[in-house]
Amino acid sequence: MNWGQRSSAADARNEATPYLVEDVVASLADAIILTDSAGRVNMANQAAQQLLRLSEAQLVGRDVADVFARSPQLQRMVERTREHGNNQSSGEEKLFAGHVEIPVRVSCSPIHGRGGGVSGTALVIQDLSYQRKLEDEARRNETLALLGSLVAGLAHEIKNPLGGIRGSAQLLERRSHDDPDARAYTDVIVREVDRLAALVVLHQVGHGFDAGAAPSGPEVEDDDLALVVAELERLGVEAVETEG
Repeated sequence: MNWGQRSSAADARNEATPYLVEDVVASLADAIILTDSAGRVNMANQAAQQLLRLSEAQLVGRDVADVFARSPQLQRMVERTREHGNNQSSGEEKLFAGHVEIPVRVSCSPIHGRGGGVSGTALVIQDLSYQRKLEDEARRNETLALLGSLVAGLAHEIKNPLGGIRGSAQLLERRSHDDPDARAYTDVIVREVDRLAALVVLHQVGHGFDAGAAPSGPEVEDDDLALVVAELERLGVEAVETEG
């Protein structure tokens, strides 16, 4: 390749480069805003237009201070980059677009001209909304899991004494079969204990636990009855024998 051919190839690359850069910037998922040396927007990709709720016609030619009037930290970042010629970045910032507050991460890089000076800036804005949504959902799920464990533990602690109360009432009912008033009292005890047990089960179902359980009275197991009988004997009450 002679000098003329190399020169023609270089000219072709130089002519194609701006279009190639523009195509690359336009296709990026993050919002990209390019400014000139005076701080005016000369390009905003599709992601930037969507993020800012502004069209390209509404952005190009406007001063950065005007575009980010409600987000002064972004203005200052562009100004520092233009003045000092070095990269600027930040942690999470708040970007106001219309009536919406958007969590973003921002970086700004200088664009150097042929003479080496700063001829503009490239502002990159990463929308963190989806990331924050995932983090919020993870925290919510963690909170629900902790709440569920607490509910399950409380339900267990509540149902155990309810079983003891119900067993005691049943023993008293058998002992007092000749006393209608006593039987009426024990019926009330059993009925109210069953109502409380049903409320506990419904609360568990509402929090995603024991979904297959039907609201019913607390189960009175042999161990529960044995404890009840022992307690009644301690109190000097003669317990009747239970069948089964």
